[in-house]
Amino acid sequence: LGVESASTSASASASGPLDDSQLSIRSSRLVAVDISAKMLAKARRTECYTDIVEAEITQYLEDLGRAADPVEVDLIVAADVLVYVGSLQPLFHAVKKVLRSGGIFLFSVEMCDSCDDREPLSAKGGGEGKEGNGVLESGASFKLGHRGRYLHGSAYIASAAVTAGLRVAQVEDIVPRLDGGRPVHGLFVRLEKM
Repeated sequence: LGVESASTSASASASGPLDDSQLSIRSSRLVAVDISAKMLAKARRTECYTDIVEAEITQYLEDLGRAADPVEVDLIVAADVLVYVGSLQPLFHAVKKVLRSGGIFLFSVEMCDSCDDREPLSAKGGGEGKEGNGVLESGASFKLGHRGRYLHGSAYIASAAVTAGLRVAQVEDIVPRLDGGRPVHGLFVRLEKM
């Protein structure tokens, strides 16, 4: 995947820093954000980031949006990050605050096939999910899997995105990892700020 003419980009990756084989970005500023010092050490070794920040991604983005001179970001990539986040709504709202108009948020999730047993939440209403087994009023949800990683339903992702003011531009089935030699069902998602 290549993204051109991005002036400011942020990358969060729990599985390790991005490299040229995973994502090609032409950017004047590329920021790595991770809560793990070990992952940030890996990011430093790639020598492709202009800034390395040890922080939780939602808090980092909220702080960017509240800065005296707010930063607008063209692209945010969260590779193997959202499996450590239950409710996506706070993150999606923080993403919207810092993305420029037309900006892109790329991420992967592990899929919860059993979570989407009812119609997705409309853009007009709905409640907040809760950590653990979260359920919006519509039934779209997420849950904590047996490996301690959150699984998200596709309808929940779509409703959380719309509620935050983001447009679902692309969704693809992926295999983000193997678990005991068996493929894990996941999604690659591209959201855009409207």
